[in-house]
Amino acid sequence: MLSAGLRIYTLILTLSATLVLAWGQSRQGLEADLRAMLPPSGGKMVLAAKNLKTGETVHVDSATRVKTASVIKLPIMVEVFYQVKEGRLKLDEPISFNDSDKVQGSGILQDLHGGLSLTLRDAVILMITLSDNSATNLVIDKVGIARVNDRMRSLGLKETKLFKKVFVATSEPPSPESAAYGLAMTTPNDMIVLLEKIARGEILDQAACDQMMTILKKQRSRDAIPRYLGESTKDKPAVVVANKTGSLNDVRNDVAIVLTPNGPYVMAIFCYDLKDTRWTADNEGTLAIAKAARRIVQHFETSMIP
Repeated sequence: MLSAGLRIYTLILTLSATLVLAWGQSRQGLEADLRAMLPPSGGKMVLAAKNLKTGETVHVDSATRVKTASVIKLPIMVEVFYQVKEGRLKLDEPISFNDSDKVQGSGILQDLHGGLSLTLRDAVILMITLSDNSATNLVIDKVGIARVNDRMRSLGLKETKLFKKVFVATSEPPSPESAAYGLAMTTPNDMIVLLEKIARGEILDQAACDQMMTILKKQRSRDAIPRYLGESTKDKPAVVVANKTGSLNDVRNDVAIVLTPNGPYVMAIFCYDLKDTRWTADNEGTLAIAKAARRIVQHFETSMIP
């Protein structure tokens, strides 16, 4: 007959094995679900996510290089705050905006008269919240492309590179990487590293990260990661999403810090080679990102083992 102590030890081992098996099955089911969320008409999806409370990560081909589209504006903002801390820039310093600074695509500045005076802070807010391309170029002129790339490398983002300004032609032939990825490139793994540093207050200091979080929370594009994460109710606190999107005809991207009552999560989801090139809220890539984000949050909320 087993002693009481041995019976308890055996029970603990049995329960642990059961929990590990259930967790493994849950992870396998999660990955299968995420891979099944590919846009129905065609396309690819890669992603990375992390539960910052437990350390659990989720990966689907997360080392894949992708076109950032406007997601690169997040690293550009990070570099602004570094240069402010270093004394190179001031958030309240004026920037002149002229007709020659106007470029196409997203944003509002292209529709305004030239001769405006903005602050660097204004330009950063427009760059993130409205993904304003003209404002982005003003900011790039201030910080410099090389400094953005050097900073990302110093932070451990080895696959993140900004190649050029937005919709500005250059006389120099593009590098092979620029020819392949356009404006900029990254990986889901790189992006969750950067997002985690912001969420934990590890970019410069907590005050700088709080300012960046405030800007990201004002993001106007809410059709991807935030879409299905829910509004607050009487019995359920709101899920707050601080995110930056990026889109091209055949690309839909979103990266975010997701603040829930159970802890913060970070995620970076990229859809590309899309056959659905509609610029609508129901683009298949946008919907795939929204569904993947919801499934990841559901998994993190119900995961039994860190």
